[in-house]
Amino acid sequence: MMIRFFGQPQFTTADHTIKGYELFLRESIDHKWVFPDDFKEFTAYETANLLVQTIRPMPKTIKSVAFNLDPDQFVDPAYQTYLPKVQEQIAPIQLCVELTEHPCAPKVPNVQLVKAAQGFKNNHLSVVLDDVGTGNNTPPFAELLDSTLTEYKFAIQNFRNKREPDEIVKKLAYWHKMADDEDKRFIIEGFENKNELKLLNEYPADLIQGYYLDRPGLMPADDAVKLPHHRAS
Repeated sequence: MMIRFFGQPQFTTADHTIKGYELFLRESIDHKWVFPDDFKEFTAYETANLLVQTIRPMPKTIKSVAFNLDPDQFVDPAYQTYLPKVQEQIAPIQLCVELTEHPCAPKVPNVQLVKAAQGFKNNHLSVVLDDVGTGNNTPPFAELLDSTLTEYKFAIQNFRNKREPDEIVKKLAYWHKMADDEDKRFIIEGFENKNELKLLNEYPADLIQGYYLDRPGLMPADDAVKLPHHRAS
């Protein structure tokens, strides 16, 4: 079994300079990189070790790297143990932990998610609410996590196929204002054409990403780098 990260560049709004990446875990099966059936088959250590191997070789111009955790992974004590070790190894690049909107069975209680988010924040990781406005990542949930969050991430593709043609603008305006009011960084993903970039004229973002700008690609990894093992608390 081999796993690697694919990375999608994140660009500045002004001059489209690459300043960050979002990483997506992929598994090699029959010489093809595929979306894993179950991310929980990979341990927190394996994921953390690969993060270090992937991020350490990045150029110094990269300021932040984001990757996703579903709610059940987000509260896993092993991630609380290993991700701070990743941050130590990759500094000054900032590791951004994106809490997805994906449902889990059984549902992870909000009190556990808040505690986990506080733990990441206390260990100098950036906590991001991913895909705001969908699933569990609602305005009330954002308010619940407010003191721990550094960033909102808005996904255009989540609202592109809604019946109301102006749904994207309405949702984007809401979360853009909320980011301003709560002093959060604001990332927009899902740009698929030049026309959608015009949204930035009224709703500027700290970073942007999408297929129109660049697609995810296989990231090099330094296999010689090894993250020390630690007992999960």
